[in-house]
Amino acid sequence: MPEQRIEKAVAKSAAPPKSQLDQAIDALVIGRNSDPFALLGPHAVDTPAGRRWVVRMFHPGAISATVRFTDSSTAVEATKLRPEGFFEATLPESVQDRPSAKTYRIRYGFDPGGTHEQYDTYAFPFLLSEFDLYLMGEGRHYDTYNKLGAHIHTLEGVRGVNFAVWAPSARRVSVVGDFNHWDGRVNPMRARGSSGVWELFVPELDEGAVYKYEIIGPNGNMLPPQSRSLRLPRRSPPQHRLRRRQPRFLQMGRLHLDFSARPNQLVREARLHL
Repeated sequence: MPEQRIEKAVAKSAAPPKSQLDQAIDALVIGRNSDPFALLGPHAVDTPAGRRWVVRMFHPGAISATVRFTDSSTAVEATKLRPEGFFEATLPESVQDRPSAKTYRIRYGFDPGGTHEQYDTYAFPFLLSEFDLYLMGEGRHYDTYNKLGAHIHTLEGVRGVNFAVWAPSARRVSVVGDFNHWDGRVNPMRARGSSGVWELFVPELDEGAVYKYEIIGPNGNMLPPQSRSLRLPRRSPPQHRLRRRQPRFLQMGRLHLDFSARPNQLVREARLHL
């Protein structure tokens, strides 16, 4: 009898296993999610009412979130799933296809009454092609300086900055800066398969933004930033590309147009620090 009581008490106290979605959210809110595009942005889900599109978003400290469509007055209030600031919005049944990145914006609400509105970073596609990644892996991509680093692009009609860094042994890479309060949970990057390249397009970011890469190493440790920062002078007239003068595995930088780099030096120094 005592043994049966103990078994019942243990069974009653055991927590049910978490779903894959809950596990992914857990990893995100503690800054350990290495596959953010599988969680954030628009996703098709099955509901009792049929297949619907949802948008998942995360902003630390937000108390509310609304998905606002840019071509109409339609706005969808998101449900807060985690107190840290994780939300999910179920889009109207009329949305049959995956919403493109420029068709909606997310408005976050904060105490005491502040708001912030932005495009959804995790609705944008990647820019580097499979051929780019193949050539980089072969060491024969002679335009690597135009691919890695930080470069201003217009993607799906929205201007922003595409970040890419080669960190093959990293568990998670985020781009951080004054635009996200240096919080590595906000903009985790996409791992491009087994290439070792991590990539992310951040919309509405422009020249002059200060940034660095926050990297979790193979042992789960947060790697410290390089001591040397990147400060680049403005030149006139500007050209439409960016350059990182001294590439490093983890480095601070300031975005500037109008300069070039030697691709062989970039690849050599990147490998040296990895």
